[in-house]
Amino acid sequence: STIAHKTENRGEYLAARQQKAKIFPASTVFKQIPPWVMAFEVVETSQVFMRTVAKIEPEWIISAAGDLLKYHYFEPHWSKKTGRVKAYAQISLFGLIIISKQLTNYEQVNLVES
Repeated sequence: STIAHKTENRGEYLAARQQKAKIFPASTVFKQIPPWVMAFEVVETSQVFMRTVAKIEPEWIISAAGDLLKYHYFEPHWSKKTGRVKAYAQISLFGLIIISKQLTNYEQVNLVES
């Protein structure tokens, strides 16, 4: 629950459960501004700061989170190229969207509908 994704505002990150946080200024990744980070601790003073921060990749979250991930499938459609029903999946963790639009095979989700 201490992962965060960079927002449009400079230096601001959106963490799980829609909490906005910033990287602590003394952190080594403070000036790098990576797109995804994981913090060891989150401290709330005048602002919410993430301390002991490391840069991560979204694929690592998917492989490590497992059953905590929520999948939402939308826009099922027929693919002429593959001859199967495809749909898009939105993957989230505690309300934080990890992948917004991933193409998946819809028959693995709902065989009867596909």
